[in-house]
Amino acid sequence: MELVHRPKSALKKPDGDFAEIELFGYLDLELKATNGEGHDIAIYARRPQVGAQAETMHYLVFTKKDEDEWISLGIGGGNTSPEKFDLGDLESITMIRIIYRNQRRLNDPHIDIRDITRAK
Repeated sequence: MELVHRPKSALKKPDGDFAEIELFGYLDLELKATNGEGHDIAIYARRPQVGAQAETMHYLVFTKKDEDEWISLGIGGGNTSPEKFDLGDLESITMIRIIYRNQRRLNDPHIDIRDITRAK
């Protein structure tokens, strides 16, 4: 089963063509971002309009500090567009990972840690 549809659309400007991450899927994006004043990354997320996921959609955003360490940049819910994230203490990044979860599984720390360390 494909967990990401149209991944190449993820780095385009908002134009109606978008990447779609299935529930429990994730998308790795190579991009360069430098820490500056205020927020450093903007993610345009669209919340499903119908069904159970419409109320429980959340996504987690991570970046890699080095080869083995993933760092959380925050959680989005698709409530505003774009949702903005700050790099915190990081000077710059070259990759982010967006993981789609529902609220029920969002607070389970074991789920996200396994997925992040298992993925290549």
